Amino acid sequence: MRRARSIPYAAGAYPALGAPFVILSFASPRVPELVWQEVLTSSDIIDQSTRVADYLVTFG
Repeated sequence: MRRARSIPYAAGAYPALGAPFVILSFASPRVPELVWQEVLTSSDIIDQSTRVADYLVTFG
């Protein structure tokens, strides 16, 4: 399980600024990781592996 991370204001801009997201990982290797992203007017579940990989890099 990943833990939430907070970025100090003094750190300045970072890749996910303004668009919070959650990476969903599952115990079964048959179920791929997903990203849940929520913005002011909508929410989205991202399941495309290349897009999920971008979020994993940003989170890391």
